[in-house]
Amino acid sequence: MPSILKQLSNLIAASVDQIDAACEAQGLQFPSLDEPFSPESEGARHIPDVLKAIDIIVVAANQLIATAQPPISSAIDFSNRLFTAAVLHAVNEANIAEIVREGGPKGLHVSEIANKSGLDADRIGRLLRLLATNYVFKEVSPDVFSHNRISALLDTGKSLETLKKDPIGKHDGTTGFSAIIGGTLDQGLACGGVLLETLQDPKFGHSQEPNEAVSNKAYNTTLQAFEFLELPGNEARFRRLGVAMDGSSRMHPPDTLLKGFSFATLPENGLVVDVAGGLGSVSLVIAKAYPKLNIIVEDRPQVMIEAEKFWMSNLPKALNTNRVRLVGIDMFAAQPEVSNKPDLFILRQILHDWSDLYAHKILKHLRDAAGLNTRLLIAESVLSYACEQSSDEVAIKGAKLPALPAPLLPNVGGANALTCFKDIAMMMLQNGQERTLLQYANLLKSAGWELKEVRRPVGSGHGHLTAVPI
Repeated sequence: MPSILKQLSNLIAASVDQIDAACEAQGLQFPSLDEPFSPESEGARHIPDVLKAIDIIVVAANQLIATAQPPISSAIDFSNRLFTAAVLHAVNEANIAEIVREGGPKGLHVSEIANKSGLDADRIGRLLRLLATNYVFKEVSPDVFSHNRISALLDTGKSLETLKKDPIGKHDGTTGFSAIIGGTLDQGLACGGVLLETLQDPKFGHSQEPNEAVSNKAYNTTLQAFEFLELPGNEARFRRLGVAMDGSSRMHPPDTLLKGFSFATLPENGLVVDVAGGLGSVSLVIAKAYPKLNIIVEDRPQVMIEAEKFWMSNLPKALNTNRVRLVGIDMFAAQPEVSNKPDLFILRQILHDWSDLYAHKILKHLRDAAGLNTRLLIAESVLSYACEQSSDEVAIKGAKLPALPAPLLPNVGGANALTCFKDIAMMMLQNGQERTLLQYANLLKSAGWELKEVRRPVGSGHGHLTAVPI
């Protein structure tokens, strides 16, 4: 029998062959790490067979490294990731990506980057070299750096002069990728240092309250995270969050939500309510695909101000004809009265912000406003155990995960690590959490809903859970 190392390397080789064959059949080239990033160049990664093969490569490669590398090296690598995150944060906040862009493929010398950024040339070189060693940026010659496919995501596309004039609006009008990265680093680095202290706190360590979380200790505030962002002085963070939420929808093919639920089964002129929908980027996709549906986008009043700008830029007719309405709400209060019972409630990446105590309140208010035929669509990352699924979970329609070839972890290991990272991030933010399917089923049942089905559209990264009133 082949060794574990050989089994893993064989899986990687076979998956690469699968990607090459799929790309050749579609007449596409798999993008190089050295090529500039653009959404259009990601076409190969939207092919279902390619996405499946990428998962195998990522989990097998991570497991191969963990198996082959001395355990002490792996442990030290884990501990050193803190430095990589800190360096990435510094580079992102200092607008280095926008400066490097000016050098094009030939790159810029650290002295030129220093002149434009006001930072020390030697230290910039050391920061960028650490990132380039981890495949973020490219050192084209000694102390000369250019963008690669990953580092380009940090670039807002704006000039350095524009960013200096309007630092608060750095991410406005961008893809949102830099906003996602910036927000993650900002929160993670601030909260990571007080995680243990919070876990050991007799009160905070067991609390489900959103204002008794790791972030409250990190930022020395008694406010919930979203209330904290609305304070004077946090304008840049607040606006970055809105852009990041929009950007998160760009991380996956735009039609994945449409594959997660049968929207065609909704009645003509049916009502869809996008609860805590942010700017309404998800509703925009629905509005374009199903022009005979009516949509209400709900969120905090402050968010609705930005949402109106978003819709007037992207689909003004829907707003002007009242087919799409923007409503300021409090999620923890009763739903606003509408003339007809909603046909569908959507909660996309909302419940993970909240502990079970508060998620139950949201779901209960939706249940109280639901009609007999109302359905609830939850689009969230679904946690998988790093072991075989339980029989109770497999019993849910669509829940059974495809079997992976040995010796891979059943939950796709490193290819699924983002969900585990998000789970910790939600805990630190305001005692929220990602959940397993059984945790969702139990939570829904407690609020008067029954989980009927889960769909996992290829490339989505989310489970799409459909529930009905009990």
